[in-house]
Amino acid sequence: MSIQIPSECFGDGDSSLYFLHANGYPPSVYTPLFSCLPEYTIQSMLLRPHWPALIPPSLRNWDPFVDDVHSFLKERQEVDVVVGHSIGATLWLLAAMRGLCRPRKMILIDPAIFSYPVFFGYSFFWLLGLHRRVHPYINRTLKRRTCFDSMEDVFCQYRKKRVFKYFSDESLRYYIESIFVTSTNGVSLAFDVKWEAKIYETGVWHAPYIWRNLKEIDSDILLIYGQYSDVISESMVNRFRKSCPQFRAIRCEEATHLLPLEYPRRMAEYIREFIAK
Repeated sequence: MSIQIPSECFGDGDSSLYFLHANGYPPSVYTPLFSCLPEYTIQSMLLRPHWPALIPPSLRNWDPFVDDVHSFLKERQEVDVVVGHSIGATLWLLAAMRGLCRPRKMILIDPAIFSYPVFFGYSFFWLLGLHRRVHPYINRTLKRRTCFDSMEDVFCQYRKKRVFKYFSDESLRYYIESIFVTSTNGVSLAFDVKWEAKIYETGVWHAPYIWRNLKEIDSDILLIYGQYSDVISESMVNRFRKSCPQFRAIRCEEATHLLPLEYPRRMAEYIREFIAK
């Protein structure tokens, strides 16, 4: 049975662009970036944690998300340009490697890909049942505060957090208003943190497949990564460069893994310039 994949659309430009968002960052979070690309109609599939009918997190790897991408694209016209952030970028890679899409241009913003040392180290701790202890985000996510008195209360608390250091007030407010909903006692998180944690927990397993199959992608690829990214390293960029003939990389200075939310105008210029070439 075919599943209707929930999605959101931004802008009404003459050209189409397909976007996949990061874990815990639904499409509307990227409104400051999308508004800098008025020439595009941007269509973005929602990952399962953000579907209207919430389903319990059950995930061994990211294959179900790749299947969702396939279903989403079958309902659309020819895919020419795709952009993804974090897991979203990784899903575009996996979809292309499996022949589910062949975009002319692929823009990967700090993709959630892991090196072989990380893969083998994580696998070792997984076998010992200790992977949740060593992963930097799983337990932190599960302990995340999900209820506040008001949106302004969330803003005041989040403005102090180091992770949002490079966010403008505007970007931070878009983020907060996209992930929190009004509830009886204030505001609460709009999705289940167990989903967010499960995505972190299972993200490493595709690493060997991705590194082995990078050479199969014939799209022009732009990789944009943050100077302070905790995901993409220079050695990984070099591996991309050796495997993909049509590859270009841009390091965004003073930026982290969340760079499209930190510097939306700069990201839009990178995207626009790459597509035009």
